[in-house]
Amino acid sequence: MQTVLLTRRRLALGGLMALLPAARALAADPAGLLLMAGAGYKRPVEALCADFTRDTGIAVERS
Repeated sequence: MQTVLLTRRRLALGGLMALLPAARALAADPAGLLLMAGAGYKRPVEALCADFTRDTGIAVERS
């Protein structure tokens, strides 16, 4: 029983370690930003997104 648990842990840890380089590459890519906000914040969020895009050159997708 204990051997099975160790094997599962090793598999889970190995899977996470394998995904780490991909996660770093995605985090380092400034291709865009997704911002989720409620409908009541639409006008202020649009202004903030426009300012952010103008200052950084990074596009903001609103949802």
